[in-house]
Amino acid sequence: MRKDLYKGLAFASLAIAFTACESNDEPQMPTEGFKYSDGAFVLNFGSGTNSSTITHYAFATGAVTNELFQMQNEEALGSNGNHMCAYGAKLYTALSESGKIEITDLNGKRLKKIELKDNASKPLSPRNLASHGGYVYFTAYGGSVQRIDTASLELDTKTVQVGDFPEALTVAAGKLFVNNSKYMDKNVNDKGNTVSVIDPEKFEVTKTIEVATNPYNQALTAADGNVYIVSQESWDGPHSLQRINPETYEVTKLGDGSVIAAHGNKLYVYYSLWGGDTWFKTYDLTTDEYSAENFLDASGFSYIQALNVNPANGDLYISDSVSKQKGKIVIYNAEGNKKHTFEVGYSPNGTFFPTLKK
Repeated sequence: MRKDLYKGLAFASLAIAFTACESNDEPQMPTEGFKYSDGAFVLNFGSGTNSSTITHYAFATGAVTNELFQMQNEEALGSNGNHMCAYGAKLYTALSESGKIEITDLNGKRLKKIELKDNASKPLSPRNLASHGGYVYFTAYGGSVQRIDTASLELDTKTVQVGDFPEALTVAAGKLFVNNSKYMDKNVNDKGNTVSVIDPEKFEVTKTIEVATNPYNQALTAADGNVYIVSQESWDGPHSLQRINPETYEVTKLGDGSVIAAHGNKLYVYYSLWGGDTWFKTYDLTTDEYSAENFLDASGFSYIQALNVNPANGDLYISDSVSKQKGKIVIYNAEGNKKHTFEVGYSPNGTFFPTLKK
């Protein structure tokens, strides 16, 4: 299921209630001595052609720099910013509609642009990224997993074929686990109910695991070493949270969940059914239980697209979108106390944290 189609439906009812909030402010260069590495990066999907942007948030001062890529390169980032990977001193950004991956330093300055083509020289649509062992791996519609050497920034000539519409991927037990989503079109004959396991040394599929239909853009590896994914089985639900043992490949359905994040022995789980239930709880990985009470009041958000945890202090960053308006990031600590809110670009797709050694 394509993310842009899902968003179109999710925002349809909101479009009537909100009007556009445009800004003509030009992005400003930060003050001397400012370090972009001391902060977080937000990827904004955008609201039309060439409208994707990157926002930087400074931990120490709370300063927000929007349109970072545009400011540093004097051109637009591209269309449909779907996912980002912060690896070492570089950012890797997948622009699905633009058919490219932009590689920049932590100041947003372009190091390389990789334009993706299939065997017929038609553009490929990159979706999600993950890093492992000196490579950044990414999925692309058409059924491929590819990788970039992070030293040379060269694209490996070998590709691995998985399901037709691969989405999120994560690394566990030295292996890649790739969600094979279902394209929600009755005229497209794909099952979309598997996770492919890839050996990164051989760079080939070694196992295919059957899961609930349409594992989509949620896949992570928690502190317990297990893989956690979400399957959105239809447009209007249910959404099921599942656990995969990376050694035995056993799949366990834990319950409901739409958007997830992990910190320590806890999962943050947001659940939202189209026209149905909405809640925000935690899941204890040691007791295998959802919290009895809500972690946060889910009604306070417009549309949660992503949950991300700052590994340095455990703060939870919530990407909240509003139709026809710029989105916001809301930061909470591990106890559920709100710390800060700041405005970003349209349709924020997640917050990403560099892990540089000090």
